[in-house]
Amino acid sequence: MIRALARLSGTSLFAIFVGIVVIVVVIFLIASGGVDLGSSDDDGGVLGATEQVEDDGDAAADDGSVLLSGAAQQDEAFQFGELRLAVTDIRLSTIVSEGRDTVEAIEQFATVLLTVRNSSDGPVSLADRLLLLDGQGRIFSPDAEATAAVSLRDESRRDGLVVDLQPGLETELVVVFQVPEQAENFRLRFSGGFVDVELDR
Repeated sequence: MIRALARLSGTSLFAIFVGIVVIVVVIFLIASGGVDLGSSDDDGGVLGATEQVEDDGDAAADDGSVLLSGAAQQDEAFQFGELRLAVTDIRLSTIVSEGRDTVEAIEQFATVLLTVRNSSDGPVSLADRLLLLDGQGRIFSPDAEATAAVSLRDESRRDGLVVDLQPGLETELVVVFQVPEQAENFRLRFSGGFVDVELDR
C-alpha cells in the first residue's frame, strides 16, 4: 500500500487527501444533525420547505404563525395552512337523525364540532383531511351518511366533508365518526401536515 502511494504523483495524492476530507466532513455533518434529510409525514411524503414546523411543536397562538405538525387542545384556535381552526366539542351518541330519518351507530357515534375560517385567496375543503384517533391508536375515518344527517338537522352546522369554504368566510362544521363503545381519549387529526387536536372525551 505504501509503495503504491509512493508511486503516485503529488497531484494524485492531493486529490485522494481532498476526497477523504470531504467524506469525513459529510459524515460529521450528518451525525451532528447539520444536514436535514427531510421528515416524512403519515402518507409517506416528505415535508417540504413550505411546511416547516415551529421549533417547539406547540399550537400556534393568535400571532398568525402556522402549525403544520404537533398538537393542539380543544377550543384552542390555530392556523393550519390556509385555515384558522378550533375544535369546539365532541359528542357521543348511538343515533343521529334528520327529520324522520334516523342513522343508527354500529356501536356509537363521535360527533366533532369545529369552527373554521378560510384565510386564503381561494375555496378550501376539509374532505379527506380529517381522521379520529382514540387512546389505543386506532384510526377512524368519517361517516358520510351520519355527517350529512347531523348537518341537515342542525342548521347552524355545515357538513365538514362536502363544504367548500370560500375565502375570508368563517363557518361552523360537523363531522361524525363510527367508533367502538369503549373508545376514549380521542384526538382529531388534520392530515396534510399533520396536527392532532386532543379532545375532552
